[in-house]
Amino acid sequence: MLTTLQTRKLSHLFKIFDFDHNGLIQESDLLGITENISIINGILDGSTKDNVLQNSIRKIWHALQVHFKNPAMQTCSMEQWLEFLEIKFVSKNKSEIICLIQAFAEQLYSIFDHNDDGKLSQREYMCIFMSFRVDIKQAFQCFSLLDINQDGFISHEEFVFAVLDFFQNENKEAPGNWLFGDWESYYFSTRIGIKV
Repeated sequence: MLTTLQTRKLSHLFKIFDFDHNGLIQESDLLGITENISIINGILDGSTKDNVLQNSIRKIWHALQVHFKNPAMQTCSMEQWLEFLEIKFVSKNKSEIICLIQAFAEQLYSIFDHNDDGKLSQREYMCIFMSFRVDIKQAFQCFSLLDINQDGFISHEEFVFAVLDFFQNENKEAPGNWLFGDWESYYFSTRIGIKV
């Protein structure tokens, strides 16, 4: 069973993945995120990097379809999202979901490390927030939390640690909890005017 903390963080991630804010995740939402990532980072449509990114996000959608035994699945509700992740994280073989998450995190890191120096600057990290349409005002505070050694950069190790923290750590004070902004109080308004 997911803890209360995990449920809150994963609900926050659902709201980020619900790119059109209609209260459901659709494959088009996930592809919208990849399109945003490509635009913000100057990745050409149809390029190798663009294709790898799209394939990486499609694996998440495919994992949902497989889990619900529905290859024609068009939408995923918050309840389905949490059920999917609860089963994946509580199962004895949670390595499958961890591998999927790590692969996507590695892809993100390589894309946002614009100058390939093996670390993310504040500006590069801010591009992650812009790509996922997370409130940019939170970026510097979150950056500071993730920069564990306080050297002014997020190293590859710090980023991977933050990703795993976000999904697995049950300590409310864990730095990785703020990987995607303020999971405690940030709200996304849907197009129909309901807070989700």
